[in-house]
Amino acid sequence: AHDVYHRYQRERRKKKFIQNAFKNYLSDSLLAEIMKNPQGLNLGGEKKLVTIFFSDLAGFTTLSEKLPPEEVVHILNTYLERMTTVIMESGGFVNKFEGDAIMAFWGAPLACEDQAALAMRAALLCQEKLLELNDEFAAAGLPRLGMRIGINSGEVIVGNIGSQKRFEYTVIGDAVNLAS
Repeated sequence: AHDVYHRYQRERRKKKFIQNAFKNYLSDSLLAEIMKNPQGLNLGGEKKLVTIFFSDLAGFTTLSEKLPPEEVVHILNTYLERMTTVIMESGGFVNKFEGDAIMAFWGAPLACEDQAALAMRAALLCQEKLLELNDEFAAAGLPRLGMRIGINSGEVIVGNIGSQKRFEYTVIGDAVNLAS
């Protein structure tokens, strides 16, 4: 009974770790799917076929130099929130933000048959959402934004990369560079 309890505790800790590691990057449904079978998740690193999505805002650096900092942050947060929602609802993994740039991918942590189609659909939906957002911004006297998106599918290395103090689940390889 002692062993069973320890195994149960170990599984609970593992599930909690996975939940915390992924909850801000994945939709609830995708996270629930992973939680059903956490053994299928190789956090150490593996080769996988994924579809990588990069987007950024055209001329945002110049724009941000002309506006008050709190306005820049408001614009950016609103934009990133809307785009992240679209990506996550399309089954994408939001990997990171770098300023106004978004990096996401499909096909990891869970394999996905129609990953390229989902990424393309997300790109089109992001552009649609941006049109709506631009109307809101214009009505508030804020500048309109233009978004560029790059998408590529290919085999990459997927896993937790970093140091003991800070790591992230990410993808590396030529396919990532090409999407970027």
